[in-house]
Formats: sequence, C-alpha cells, structure tokens
Amino acid sequence: MKSLDGQIYYLIHSLSVVRGGLTRNVLRRASLVGMELQQTIHILTFNYNPEYDSVRKELLQSGIINEYVTISNFFEFLARRKKMMETDTQEIEHPVEEEGLVAEKIDDENEYCLFQDGWLVKHKSYDHNHRIKFIDYYNENQSRTHREYFDLKGRLRRAVYMDDVLNKPRQSSFFDENGRLFLSNWYHPETGKSYEVYWFDSEQDDTKVFNSEKELKIYWLEQIAEKSENPLFQSEMYKTDVLLLGVKHPKVAKVKMMHSNHLRKPYTYGAPLMKEHKKILKQASQFDGMVFITEQQKKDIERQFGPRSIYHSVPHYAPKIASIYPVMNRKLRTAVIVSRFTAKKNLDHAIRAFSKVVDHVPDAILELWGFGPEEENLRQLIQKLGLESHVFIKGFAHDAIDVFKKAAFSVLPSSREGFGLVVAESMAAGTPVISYDVNYGPREMIINNQNGILVRYGDVDLLSESMIELFTDQKKLEAMSKEACKISTQLSEERFTKNWINVYKAVFKQKNRRVQLNPPQCRLTRIEWITSGVLSLEGKIQFEKEQENIGEALNLQLYVRRRDQLMDRYVPISIERTSSSTFEFQCDLALHEWIQRGIWDLYISCSAYNDHHFIRLAGKESNIPSYPRVLKNPMVLVNTYYTKYGNISLDIGLQKLENQAKKNLRSFFHKLAPS
Repeated sequence: MKSLDGQIYYLIHSLSVVRGGLTRNVLRRASLVGMELQQTIHILTFNYNPEYDSVRKELLQSGIINEYVTISNFFEFLARRKKMMETDTQEIEHPVEEEGLVAEKIDDENEYCLFQDGWLVKHKSYDHNHRIKFIDYYNENQSRTHREYFDLKGRLRRAVYMDDVLNKPRQSSFFDENGRLFLSNWYHPETGKSYEVYWFDSEQDDTKVFNSEKELKIYWLEQIAEKSENPLFQSEMYKTDVLLLGVKHPKVAKVKMMHSNHLRKPYTYGAPLMKEHKKILKQASQFDGMVFITEQQKKDIERQFGPRSIYHSVPHYAPKIASIYPVMNRKLRTAVIVSRFTAKKNLDHAIRAFSKVVDHVPDAILELWGFGPEEENLRQLIQKLGLESHVFIKGFAHDAIDVFKKAAFSVLPSSREGFGLVVAESMAAGTPVISYDVNYGPREMIINNQNGILVRYGDVDLLSESMIELFTDQKKLEAMSKEACKISTQLSEERFTKNWINVYKAVFKQKNRRVQLNPPQCRLTRIEWITSGVLSLEGKIQFEKEQENIGEALNLQLYVRRRDQLMDRYVPISIERTSSSTFEFQCDLALHEWIQRGIWDLYISCSAYNDHHFIRLAGKESNIPSYPRVLKNPMVLVNTYYTKYGNISLDIGLQKLENQAKKNLRSFFHKLAPS
C-alpha cells in the first residue's frame, strides 16, 4: 500500500515489558500500520526511565513490535541522547556495608537501614539481582533529606530533594550516563506540581527555563512537529491528551483515541462522566479525529455531545491463532481470568461465584492471571471463603493467548470496558467467555448462548450458574468454542489495519477544513398543536455572518432533552436557506411516541465537520398555545411555556405547575401557623 502523506506519532505516557491491554493494542497497531504502509510509526513516551534501551530490545526480540516502530523518550531528548549505550559498560557496585555504619536488613525485602551511633543515616533498596535501586539519606532530626536513584549499571541518574516539613519532593535533578546534570525541576511540595524547570541543553550550550514540566513536554512536541513534513499526533491516554491540546503548531493533525468507557456508575447512557473524559469531550472541536473502539460508544457520544464528522469507530483486532486446542485436549475443569487486579474489574464477584461452583463441581479450578492493587484483598477473600485449593493467583500473563488456549472458558466480570481486548483474544483461542453485559464491548462480540454467555451485571448467582453449565455440559462448550473462534475473521488484523489507515486519511483531510462555528440565534415563529400528540414548530436560524467553507457539511436538527436527567431525542427538521446567513426550519414533534413526565428543553443541534453547538430555542409568549394539551397515550397534560430567559420548554405532566402549587400550599399553611 502507498505510504500516507504524513508521519504518525503515538503519544503514550510510558511503555514497559509488562503490558496491559491498552499498551498491547498501541504496540500491535503501530506494527501493523507501519508494515502495511512500509513507513515508520513513531511512539513518543514521557516518563522517566533510564532503561528504555532494554525495553526497546525486549519488545523487538519478542515480536511485540517490528522494525517499522521507533520509540522515543522525552527525557532522552533532554539529555540529547544519540544512540544506545554500549552494553559492556562496567557496573558500579554499591555494597550494603559501609565503614562506620551498622546495616540491618528489613524483613525479607532487599532493603537495608544503615545506622551511625544508633541514628538512621541511610536506607538502601536493591532489586532481585541485588543491584542498587535507590538510597535515602536522613539528617540528625531523622527526616529524609533526599533520595538518589540509580540505573542498572549503578550510575546515579536522578536525585530528589525533600521538603523538610512535608517530606515531599521540592526539587529533582536528572543526570545522563556520564553524570552530567541536564534537568532541574522545582515543585510545590503541597501539590506536587512543577513551577520552574531548567533544561541544560548540551547541543546548544545554553539553559532554557520553563514554567512547568508540562510546558517543556509541549515544547518537545512542537520541536518534533517543526521538523516533520505532515505530522499526525495521536494521544492514547489522558496524561497525553492535555499535552496534545497544548500543541498549537499549525502543521499538526490531532487525534484522540478513546480506550475506555467515558461513563461512571451505572456506566450506561445518561450516567455522570468520568472526570478526565468530561474535559476532553468538551474540547472535541480541537481534534481532527476522535476514535472509539465500539460503534455503540461512538453513537452515545454523538447523541450526548452532538454529531461531528471527526468521530470514528475502529474495533480491536482478534489475533489469528495457528493451532486451537480441541475442547477434549483442554483443562475442562479450569476457568481463567486475565485482568488487571483493580476494583472495577470485580474479580471478587468471580471468586464469590466460584464458592458456589465448587459445591456442584468439586474439582473446578479458577486461575487469576494479572497484577494490581487489589491482589492482597483477593488473597484474603480466597482464604476467607476457603477456596485455597480452587482459586489461584498466577501472576502476570506474558502470553495471554497461551493461557486462554488451555482453559475451558474465561470470565470477565468487569463493571465497564472500553472494548474488552481479552474477550477477543479468548474467543480467538476458541475459549468462550462468560461476561457481564456491560458497556462497552462484550455484547458487540458475544452472542448470548451461541459463542459465549452474557450475564446481567452484578448477578453473582447467574454468574456461578453459567460457570457450572460450561463445566458440566461439554457438548455446549464444544459448540460455543467452534463459534467463538470465528471472531478472528470478523475482527481480522487486515480489517483492523485498513480501518485505521482510512481514519488517518480522513484526519489529514479534516485538518485542512477545520471550522469554528459561531453559535447562531434560533427563534420560533410559530408553535401549535396539529393533533393531540404532535406539536408543529417553525422558526429561523440566524448566523452573524455567512458560514464560509461549510456548504453541505452544516447539519441542523431539533434536539429535545429532559432537564433533570439525561433523556433526549433528535428530530429531523426541514430547512430552507433564505439568505447567506439565514435559514428557516419546520418540524413536527410527535410527543406521544416517546415522551415521559418532566420538564423538556428544546434546542437546535448545529454542527459542521469538527465543531458543534446546542442552541436553546427562543421565541415570544404570544406564539405558544394558551392552554395545556391532553395526550391520550399516555394520558398526560402537556404545557408549552417560555422560561425567564425567553426559551421554549415543555412541561409534561404539569410538573412545573404541580411544583408551584405545592409551594403555594406550603406558603398558605405557613401563614396560618401561629407566630
């Protein structure tokens, strides 16, 4: 395939050999797209890690990335690092014992406290190969003054100086392999935010000063953009979203990749937004592309925030498995979970369900593969329920596919997902998945009782019943296994790669037609009932000036939204352009088909390319019907009225009048009460 007329950069905070689903997806996408286009895909990382050479080497040797992927790091740029260091550099030893100090080992850890005349002066930490990781230093008041970090060769690479009162960082110094100071970062100890950053640039032999580390990171991105022909920056997480939004270079095409569910509990449409996603979605107009993993999430975003042509959906791929184990060759009494051990993954649900499973299947085994902050809580729960011989924590799965191939089925009890890459991987291995039916992802891949099982969220009893069923019904398990592996064709790597390349083509095109819509004035000129349940609306949409370079991209609709909770509906409108900046519209609003009690506000949804606005419909009191209307199905009164701001609203069930009547009644009895 012909190369894109531009360079692609993926922005991700960090990379490591131990990878979660998000990182696996980014690395595989970079390899597939680079190989298809026969061009380099650049991955930009921003965390401090002096061992990125080892990360690059292991990712390449293990086949996680290919020769088309390059990994660059922010701190390596600041150090003006040109190439990989020689591996035969002599290691600097840091023995535990020091003359004049007494060393005491801390429990079973590779940690040592060093004392002088009974006073703590140092704390040393070593890795499993007994290489020094860091040394803490203490003063005569037993307060930690600073910490020194070392690389695998034992070289000092970072020193963090602590605030005397809060024992939190106030300044960090960073050193290159030769011991040269290249960065000094000053922080507010109370917040941890940097306020003054000094970069000692060896290439230009000068010192550059920045107001924050964020500002310096944006400077790095701007430098990359300046040296690139046609750069496309794609942010993979919130930490890099804020950096990308700070880039102002006109050559940069901006893409936001949405890896996760944007909703909080109960994780369904209308639920509160995750804090980090709320900020980004409100600034969607600043991107040239926003990509979701499922079509349903894309539709929900369009519905709540208005349609934009920058929205795309690209499902994850399901890998091709060379050899899928027949069901009879698997561990038919073993179920697996591959997951991060976090609260939202609800692994405790699976463990509690399994306590009921073993009552019916005494030799059943559940393996938990992963790591995370909930591990100790999970161990305690296993012990509390007496499941030590049935539920096992196995550690990080370096080869998730191999884990799935050997199991009878896998389980996904998450509260929410962005897609559920492990679902695709498990199904590709011919291993059916029992999953909670949550947004987003599982129901896009699992056809209930055909290639897996969907369980109502939180129903632990049904979760256990489903596991018992697949443990005991081998015929059903075999049928599901045959259907599950078809996911590799439905979500093939070829289709995945092609879809991403099409997104990038659209993004480069969109970059050249960005618009900034000026919100128009929207006024009703007529509103009347034409039947008992249909309200006819006519009005004008007036822009301040002609909307240039928009043409047919302008999308106008009526949008009706309930005020007290997120329930809404789009209604098509007929448009007639009467001048270069004025439109007249007409629509029939059929309330009886979908309306519910409450106060409903009317808007015009106005969008073109990357931009969108919801504009409240205004009008004159004389235009509205003078009396409430009775809807027959459901039987309810509807009153049209203007708010104190002059905007039209619908009172379904006379909620506003009812509330006012209650206030009047309370006021009446208050006046009767003795003083």
